This record gives sequence, structure tokens and C-alpha cells, in this order.
Amino acid sequence: MPRVLNESEIVDGWIVKYRDLLYWVVKGYSHPPGSLVAVPYRTSEGFRIRVESYKVFAQPWLMKWIDCIGREAPLLKISDIIRFYDPFVGYRLRAKELPDAIREFVDILNPEIVGLTGSWLLGFEKEDSDIDLLVYGDRDVYPTLVDLALEGQITSCKRETRLPRIFGFILTDACFKGVRYTLRILRTVTNEGCKKTLIPIASYVGPIRIVDSSDSYRVPAKYSIVLERLGLKAVLETWHTRFMELATGKYHARLSLRADTEKGPIIASPDLEGSIYVG
Repeated sequence: MPRVLNESEIVDGWIVKYRDLLYWVVKGYSHPPGSLVAVPYRTSEGFRIRVESYKVFAQPWLMKWIDCIGREAPLLKISDIIRFYDPFVGYRLRAKELPDAIREFVDILNPEIVGLTGSWLLGFEKEDSDIDLLVYGDRDVYPTLVDLALEGQITSCKRETRLPRIFGFILTDACFKGVRYTLRILRTVTNEGCKKTLIPIASYVGPIRIVDSSDSYRVPAKYSIVLERLGLKAVLETWHTRFMELATGKYHARLSLRADTEKGPIIASPDLEGSIYVG
């Protein structure tokens, strides 16, 4: 007997097939009741939809204002979803097919929960496909990644960016014993609903200083920063791998600023047509 799907367990990294026959990746942990925030990922034939062209596929009727993230985003009705792909079930079903190095990697990390997403979850993987993993648990796995990198078992296997990293390259997007992986370290495996309200307040272009990067490897990555042109403290929050694991120091950035109606810190994001760069 198939299990009953609980809406509260659908979080970042799940994949769904919507009524438009596209495959969509669920983003984040905050979703309005009966709906999911998601971005188009692949066509029905399995062709990858690139980030820069996703708006072509995210039809205007899907774009909704979402209070808890403080912006418009594609919003899928759960009732219109044809099929759900659970990463945690997917890993259990396909673990034996993964390269030996990846199974060893997961054993070393020893997370409480591990999931498989991306092309491997859908069965669209190719010989050179990254293996996209989700992990969650009370034990922090990042120090283990550092140890593996110091031992030379984790190495960079992709083109480097100019952004200075804590360890020199992105440990959550690298190679273990020559096998390419991406690792999203989740903050929760519970759909938290749409509980807070974020309000857009301004955009910021100018120098920033990252003063604390100790929480820069979970999803989303978070940094304590100073907006130097304004002399204000803020939390920089990003869901994009290219902005994760940054070292402390000075950068230039183009950010959108949002405020929590509960008077929390200003939240700065480079994710919507923003940038962080050294200059």
C-alpha cells in the first residue's frame, strides 16, 4: 500500500512533475498551504532548463507574490502535481547503483538522513553527471569535509571562481576520489509553512564586509555582513552554490534588501539578478 504523502515533508531538493509536464525542483522550507515554491528543472524529455532561461518556462500565471520570502516566485498548486520524487526514498532505491566512492563518502559523513536529487533521482543521469546529495542531521558534517580535503580525498574538480573561499574551493561542490558531487546540507526536513512576512525595502550596490562566515555552508548560506556605504549590519542569505563558503573580508555586491515585520535583522540577497565580486 503506497504511503500517504505529507505536505510538511516536502522541502528543498524534492522534485515534482507538474501538469505542464515539466520537472520542477522545490526551493526552500517555507511554502504557503497547498502550494510549493519551485523552479523549472527539466523538460518532459529530460533536457536541462538553465537558470538563465527558467523565466521562459515559468509562465506568468504561476508567478505569485509570497509574503514569507518577500518576492514573486513560481508557485505550484499541490493538487496539480502529477508525481512527487522524494529524494530520501530515491537514495534508498538507487544507493547500490551509485559509484563506490560516493557510497564511501556518505558512510564517512554519516548523516542522520541522506537524499538523492538532480538527474540521478529522475533517472536522467549520464556518465559525467554530478551526483547531487542532500544531507541532514544533528551532527555537523562540514568539519568532516574539511578533514577529507586536508587528506587530499576531496579536491576541486570544477572551474574556480575569483571569489575567495574559506578553504580555497567549495567543499560542498567538488570531487571525492575523483567523483563529482554536490552536497546540500539542509537546515530542516520540515516544510515550515509561510509564517513570517518579509518586505522589500531597497537595493544596495557598493562595498560590503563579511565579518562572520561560520554558517556559510548550509542551505541557505548565511553571513553576518556590514553594508559599508550605509554603515548598517545585515544578514546576507543565499541559496546559490556560487556564493557559498566565502571567506571573511571585503567585497563589492549588488543586493536586494528585505526587512522582517517582526523586526529581525535586515536580510540581504544576491540571488535575484544580484552579484558578489572582488574588486
